[in-house]
Amino acid sequence: MDMNERPARRPFLAAGLALVLMSLLCALALVPLIHLPAQSDPSSGRGRDLSAGFESGANNIKSGALDGLTYIRKIYKIPESDPVAPAPDPANFGHTTDPAVIRAVIDKASVLLEGQDTVWNEEIELYPRAEYTYYYDETILAIAWKEKIKGKSCTFAEVRIADGSQLRRCLSGDGYDSRVREYGSRLAANANAIVATNGDFYAFRPYGITVYQRQVYRFEPKLLDTCFFTADGDMLLVPADTFTTREEVEDYVRENDVTFSLAFGPITIRDGELLKIDRYRIGEINDIYSRSTIGMVDKLHYLMMTINIDRGAALPAKLADASQIMYDKGCIKAYTLDGGQTAELWMDGHILNSIDWSSERQVSDILYFATALPSEGRREG
Repeated sequence: MDMNERPARRPFLAAGLALVLMSLLCALALVPLIHLPAQSDPSSGRGRDLSAGFESGANNIKSGALDGLTYIRKIYKIPESDPVAPAPDPANFGHTTDPAVIRAVIDKASVLLEGQDTVWNEEIELYPRAEYTYYYDETILAIAWKEKIKGKSCTFAEVRIADGSQLRRCLSGDGYDSRVREYGSRLAANANAIVATNGDFYAFRPYGITVYQRQVYRFEPKLLDTCFFTADGDMLLVPADTFTTREEVEDYVRENDVTFSLAFGPITIRDGELLKIDRYRIGEINDIYSRSTIGMVDKLHYLMMTINIDRGAALPAKLADASQIMYDKGCIKAYTLDGGQTAELWMDGHILNSIDWSSERQVSDILYFATALPSEGRREG
C-alpha cells in the first residue's frame, strides 16, 4: 500500500467514528425514558431500585463508550432493598503515621472530592501512639485519626461519598421491632461497613420521631430534635415539637425523600451557626460525659467524632465543648448521637476510640458508610 494514501483516508475514518458515537449517544439518550414494568410500584423500594438502576446503567454505558475521548464519571448506587452493602476491597485500607501518605490518597481522590477541601490537614498532630486509618476507591474516601484538642481525646472519621445510598443505617435483629442488642463492631462487619458509628439506641427509648426504610414508626415529637437523612445524603435537622401530627411527618418524609431518621440530639450546628443549648431532655448535656456526634462539612461530606476518656487526656466533655470542636472543624450541620459507653467509631475491623470502661456495649443500631463499587467493578492492580 502506498503510504501517501493514508492521510487521505483519515478524515473519512474520523467522520465515520464520529457518526457511530453520535448514533450511540442518541440511542442511549432514550434509555432513561424506559418505563418501569406495570407491576412495579414506583413508590416502593423495588421500584426506586429499578429506576435508579436504569439511570446509573445508562450513564455508565456512556462512560464506557466514550472512554479515552471524554470523561463521564460512572454512577454507582446501593439499592435500598439490599440488606448489606458491597464488600470493601481489603487492599484499599491503609494505616500510617505519615501525613504525606494521607495527602497522596487525598490527591488521588480529587475527582471524588469535586473541589471540596478535606477537614484533615498536615497540621493535625496525632494523639500519642495513634495512627491514621484510611480507605479509598472511586466511590468513597474515608480518613480516621485521633488528636488531642484542649486536653480532650477526640477521635474523628471524615468521609466523602459519591452517592447518598452509601450512607446507611443498620438495626440489630434486621428489623425495627427487634429487641435484640448486638455489638456495634459486629453490626458494622456484617453490614460491610467501611466506617461506622453508634446511632440513637432507638429501641430502648420511647421518645422522638423514628423513620426507618421510609416508614414512620414512632411519633413522640415534643422532647427530642430529629435528624432526617435523605436519599441524596442530606441531613435535615428539625427541632423538637415542630410537627403536630403524624400525617405532617409522613408528608415531610415523602416530600423530602427521607429514608431514615435518628432521634437523639440535640442539634448543635444548623445552617453554619453554632447553637447555644442550656437544657435538653436526654444526654446530660451539662455534665462531663463521653460524646458522639455526626456533622456535614459539604455535600456528601461528613465528619464524625467521639470524645472519650483516654490515657494522657483529661475527662471527656460537656456538650458545648464537643459542639465547639465540630464547629471549629468546619461543620455546617451537626447532630448529637448517643454518648457514654455507647459512643463508638469503627473502621477496618477495629474500634478507633477508647470506649468507656474498655468494654464495648451492645446496641440496637449503627450508622455507617459503605462503598458502592460492586466487586465486579473493581480495577485490578
